[in-house]
Amino acid sequence: MPRVSIPEPSSGDKPETPVRPPVSEEEFFSGRAIIDKFFRTLYETSRDAILTLDPEIGFLSGNPATLALFGCATESQFVALSPSTTSPPTQPDGQSSDEKAKEMMSLAMKNGAHSFEWVHQRINGELFWAEVLLTRLELNGRILLQASVRNIDD
Repeated sequence: MPRVSIPEPSSGDKPETPVRPPVSEEEFFSGRAIIDKFFRTLYETSRDAILTLDPEIGFLSGNPATLALFGCATESQFVALSPSTTSPPTQPDGQSSDEKAKEMMSLAMKNGAHSFEWVHQRINGELFWAEVLLTRLELNGRILLQASVRNIDD
């Protein structure tokens, strides 16, 4: 794409805003494909576990780092799990993981985001500490949560 130079304003003049010519349908979809590939690459190559969940249903997706972190071979195996099966029965403060998970999700839904430390459990039963960031998002009229999970044991 050619660069547009903006002339320096002379005293008292307002700078002109460059006008970009209309984008062809081919350029639009080509650009869209590049953006899609960019975000797909970020999702697939992140070392942080990135997952989506519906608080009423459970996990909907997980990137490769999510699968590795929880010890799952496939995304299907991961989405068959639930927040309660990826946590021990209780958190270190003695509170039920199920109840505390509902509280954390509720705070994220209410405030738009919520971060906290959490003890998770891999499918082999191994426990690990994680930093979790839950972010509320709307997708196709549906309210979901996106979670970033980082192992802080290492």
